[in-house]
Amino acid sequence: MPIEGRLRVRSNEIVNRSRTINFSYNDRNVEAYDGDTIASALYANGRRVFSRSLKYHRPRGLLCVSGKCPNCLMNVDGQPNVRTCTTLVKDGMEVKHQNAWPSPDTDFGAIVGKLASIFPVGFYYKTFIHPKWLWPQAQKFIRRIAGFGEVDRSLREYHGYEHVNKHTDIAIIGGGPAGLSSALEASRHGFGVVLIDDQPKLGGSLRFKTEFHIDSDRYSNLRGYELASRLEDEVSSRSNIEVLNDSTCIGFYEGNLLGITAGKKMIKLRTKKTIVCTGCFERPFIFANNDLPGIFLGSGLCRLVNLYGIKPGRRVLIATDNAYGYEVAVELLGAGLEVVALVEARKNSVCDENYLKKLQEKKVPILKSHLIVEARGGKSVKGVVVGEANKLGNVSQKSHKDFKCDLIALSVGFEANNSLLYQAGCKIKFDEKLGERIPYQMQLDVYSAGEVTGIHDLRINTLQGTLAGIQAALDLIDSGYSASKTVTSEPSVGLEKVRKTLLDNLQRITQLVERYRENTQTSLLITAAGGEGKRLACICEDVTEKDLKVAIDEGFDDIETLKRYSTFSMGPCQGKMCNLVSGGLCAQVTGKKLDDIGVTTSRPPYQPVAMRVLAGT
Repeated sequence: MPIEGRLRVRSNEIVNRSRTINFSYNDRNVEAYDGDTIASALYANGRRVFSRSLKYHRPRGLLCVSGKCPNCLMNVDGQPNVRTCTTLVKDGMEVKHQNAWPSPDTDFGAIVGKLASIFPVGFYYKTFIHPKWLWPQAQKFIRRIAGFGEVDRSLREYHGYEHVNKHTDIAIIGGGPAGLSSALEASRHGFGVVLIDDQPKLGGSLRFKTEFHIDSDRYSNLRGYELASRLEDEVSSRSNIEVLNDSTCIGFYEGNLLGITAGKKMIKLRTKKTIVCTGCFERPFIFANNDLPGIFLGSGLCRLVNLYGIKPGRRVLIATDNAYGYEVAVELLGAGLEVVALVEARKNSVCDENYLKKLQEKKVPILKSHLIVEARGGKSVKGVVVGEANKLGNVSQKSHKDFKCDLIALSVGFEANNSLLYQAGCKIKFDEKLGERIPYQMQLDVYSAGEVTGIHDLRINTLQGTLAGIQAALDLIDSGYSASKTVTSEPSVGLEKVRKTLLDNLQRITQLVERYRENTQTSLLITAAGGEGKRLACICEDVTEKDLKVAIDEGFDDIETLKRYSTFSMGPCQGKMCNLVSGGLCAQVTGKKLDDIGVTTSRPPYQPVAMRVLAGT
């Protein structure tokens, strides 16, 4: 029974413990609960090594628990490279590991890691070229070992795939608090709204938050998941809002055309206005052995604990340089984990006083101006070395402190989920104050709201969503469009009153954002020097910090050529875990600003999609 790896029933968990499901992993039976993903079920049953890395075959465990990293890829029912942290379990499902022989725990391919010196960055361009006959032979070997999974050529599936064409007045991408607020406001004016979200239930990050969050008088004293449920119920009550759950917008195309995948269905949605509320995701940073199993993003650990009731470990160290790290610490304390230390990169931190008080009550050490130097362990985290950083970010070896732990939670910065904004042609810049890339010039008919704007404040995000919904509706009215659907649940509102509300709230949100920016302190944590072990910049392609520096020294200092030469961001996560880190490292080495470095081109599909879904046959 999957009990030993579980916590007591969580108030907001999404698993049904009264119904069990059986599936196989490497031909062994695994028991899960209804609502589990493959990854959560395997973790509850004791699995810690989920895959092996592409190049060096290093052991990898869960990291993001949201489908944005490569660590959980497995073969499911013959299909390779399935993200098991977002794939629900089904009775009789057959799951097998990839890219490891004979098993993920013992992989003979790891010998490649011992030979790293003969595989320098760009080795395929400058190795095995003399004599000429050598390269064709080497090429056969490289092709044989390349890639994560194997395609089952005998697997055929022809039925059930279809293409659907849809039209709507306003499309909203993202079902978090900003997206929900946008949908509610836009629907009040009678326009047809389609809300697209890649999760099974609406609410975004609020779903795995158990702390109290105050949005307004209307939603005061509600915990995160309670607010998510309240907003979802309000959206469900609107007859002119169509919700597409478990649906991913993979591309933003010319003429306001959105490509959306939903299981076996490809939806081509033509919209008049589009509101992008895709939020953000956490990112890792570079330190020695920063890819060990047991190292999680803070939000990933919270998902595992609160959505699936998983007991992830016993002792956790949290590294942060923002206010969210304190919230993660409180969430994990509430789940019964021991927080051995909160390692704070900032000297003067700004955080929620309630969270700080709870940490002080539990006597959690808060080490300011400290960084993780090295994670220790082999196939899992056994401990961590931290040190105090000076003004230049250098860590003295004399300041090193050792902590024993089996988990590390990284809450060291966010990256906006802005791929669709890039594809829409919006202009985005790096904001030094916020430490994130934010949109500053929108395309016609496109709006943004929520954490994708670089603001991580619930009150501001919901207000942004409301304003985006009002603005989109007013722009439609001013363009001569009439409401296509009648809303009986909301009284009609005069346009002048709506315009006044918009202006008043624009002034209000300007003040709130200015105050937020004044109180925001970030250190843009990219790398921490010292320690022994691999220092990975791109976990998909096993690109190290040293690889990037060598490539830059060899003249590949433009972000696009650096990408192609080193292969960073060319793996399964498409740069989600490494774009900002690699770009930041490039900026440090070349002495440029991140805005001058730029970003690699964002192209559809935003998330991988099966060819048969694109074909629709």
